[in-house]
This record gives sequence, structure tokens and C-alpha cells, in this order.
Amino acid sequence: PTSHYALLNEFVYEPSTPDTTSGYIFTSSKTQGSSIIDEFYMNSTNISGGNVTQIQIKVYGNESSLDSTVDVYLGSWLGAKQLDMGSTSVWNTYTWSGLSLSQTDLDGMQIKFTSVIPQKGAPIYSNFDNVQFGDILDFPLGITNDKFMISAWVYPTAFTSNESNNGVKNTFFSKAGNLEIGINESGYITVYINSNGVEATAAYGISGAIPLNSWSRVVLVYDQSNVDVLIGSTWYYSAVGAVAEPFAGGGNLVNGGDFTIGGELTKYSSFTGLLDEIAVYNNTEAYFPEMSNMTFTTVFNMSNRPAEYNLFGVKLLYSYKTNQSQQITLSLFNYNTQQYDIIDSADHTTYFIGEYEFTSSDYYNQNFEVNAKISGISISQFELYLDQYILNYSWTIP
Repeated sequence: PTSHYALLNEFVYEPSTPDTTSGYIFTSSKTQGSSIIDEFYMNSTNISGGNVTQIQIKVYGNESSLDSTVDVYLGSWLGAKQLDMGSTSVWNTYTWSGLSLSQTDLDGMQIKFTSVIPQKGAPIYSNFDNVQFGDILDFPLGITNDKFMISAWVYPTAFTSNESNNGVKNTFFSKAGNLEIGINESGYITVYINSNGVEATAAYGISGAIPLNSWSRVVLVYDQSNVDVLIGSTWYYSAVGAVAEPFAGGGNLVNGGDFTIGGELTKYSSFTGLLDEIAVYNNTEAYFPEMSNMTFTTVFNMSNRPAEYNLFGVKLLYSYKTNQSQQITLSLFNYNTQQYDIIDSADHTTYFIGEYEFTSSDYYNQNFEVNAKISGISISQFELYLDQYILNYSWTIP
């Protein structure tokens, strides 16, 4: 590799055009706060003596109606410059002149992009007969796992009598050979599961549980052959009919085939209406029944590392919602003050993507443990749906 100082001379090395299909900075209207900040640390720049009088940054890309800036830190921030890119991706140059920067200044160099979060737009729904993803999700919905959860929002506009080979009508979720979920004409959720030793189809709910022309939330929980179904705000822990647990005795699912949203492709039992926020989880620990006083804590364990490695980019990513207006508080334990610090406290009745970046080591101990707490207290019962709860972090290797 070429050393940095070899590039800082009378020769100009033009960067090659990058692939913007896989590498880009993404600004989402779902992010909390007023802006999104992407920072890059350049603390290995070596000029081998002398001073730097000019810093020039080239950025390849385009922006669409966003207020975005770039800034450079060299002992202090040099001053943000508007990106002012066009609608077509090209190289854009941003220059800071009249500088006198030493090696000490360059050792702490950072580049920061700041973008104002755009306003949320109206959801866009496209028309499909079905969306086939091929043979995917073999781990959560396959022969190596006996616990999974599926959640979806459904808005049926018509019910038909056409059914799959497994007796499921108006199928909106299927993995060929081992799993189908649909709705019959009476508004019951119908589930087909083919596990090792048990193959059955069963209905859950009551008549009219899934109405036409209205959004309903559906959650299917499979826990070692025990099946529970949430429809709207009501849990159904037993199937309709004489057999309360028709899948009892099964375990891991048999090996399945293509995964399809909106139908199944053998007899073409398909769903008519709108589908949104379909999710598959490889465990059953992320759903919670009705409650009025809720507090639960989670300890995230970061991998240990050699002392000479530096920890950076520690971020807690979270996404949840409630079924009604209800304040939920997310807190981190401060190992310095020995108390919890609130990082988010708000009503979230629709899913969002929240992010908290650690700017202090107070939130993890010498064992690199992070203690987080989600809590909510209400005079009436509410439901919490936890969609994302992840700690991301990185090490720098000297």
C-alpha cells in the first residue's frame, strides 16, 4: 500500500468512480431527531513533517431536495460546506484553504456529513399478484429451528373460496411444503404447518376477527409445536375445534421451498388487499402480552478485545410500537453515576427506527457490558411490539 504522505505532493491521484449501488450514505425519514450524522475517523494520516495548507474532499454522488453539509475536524471544525449536489451522480469537490496544519492536527482528523431528516411521505402500495423470494429463510423456518414468530399487517378487500392443497384460503404468507398462513371467508386465521412428525391445518380466532377493508395486526408464534395467534389486540392460545393444540408433538419444520408473500403457488390461493410490515423472527422472545406496568432489562455483551484495540461506533438500534397512545421509556445504565439515563421517552403508535450513538464509555463496564431498560406504566392495559433491539460496535486494529 502507498503511505499517505506519498500522496500529498505535486502529483494528483484521481479516485476511481465508485459503485453507488452498494455504497452510499442513506438518509431516512424514520430516524429520530432532527438530523443524521455520519462521521469518518482518519487518525492514521501521516505527512512526515511540514504543514498542510489546504484540505480537499471529493464526494461522488447526488442528493435530492436535502439540506446536507460536509465538515472536517483538525483540532477544531473547519466549517461546514453545503454539498449542493445535482440530481446526477458526479464528483463534487469541497476545499478548505489558508490552513497551517501540523501532524498533531492531522492525528485527530474527522470528516462529518450532516443531513437534515426529510419529512415523512405517505405510504406507497404497489399491486402484485405475489412476491416470490425463492428458497430463503431456511434457518428460522426450517429443519434447524423449532421456535419462530411471524408478524404482519393485513388489509383484506375481498375473501375468495379458492384454497391451497393444504386447506388454506386467501393465503398471504407461504413457504412451499412447510408453512402457509391465510384467512377464511369468516375472518379466521388459518395456519398450515408441516413439522417433523406432525402435519396439520387449523383455524384461530372468532368469526369476523379479520374484517374486510380494515387494517388488522396478525402475529403467529410457534414454540416447540405450541401455536399462539394474535389478531388485533386479542391472543388466541387454542385452535378452533376439538383439538386445542393440533401441532403438538411436532418440532422443527420439514425442509421447505420457495418463500412467497401474497399467495402460494401450487393451487394459487392468494390474498386480495394490502399487506404491510411482514417480519420473520427466529425466536419467540420479542412479543409481549397486554400489561399495565412493564419494565424489562437487557444486558448486551460486547466481545472482549486486546487493550491496544480501540472501541468505536457503539450504537443501540431500536424499534418498537404500542397499540395505543402510551409513553415508553428507553434508558441506559450509567456505570459512572450508578443510575439509568433516559435516551428516549415518547409515544410510538407506529413503528420507527431509533438510534443512539454512545459518546461516552460510562455506558459499558470493564467487561464491555451494556445494560438497557425499557419501561412503561399506564392506568390501562397496553401492548408493546418490539421489532428491533440491537447493539452494534466495532474495534480499530492497530
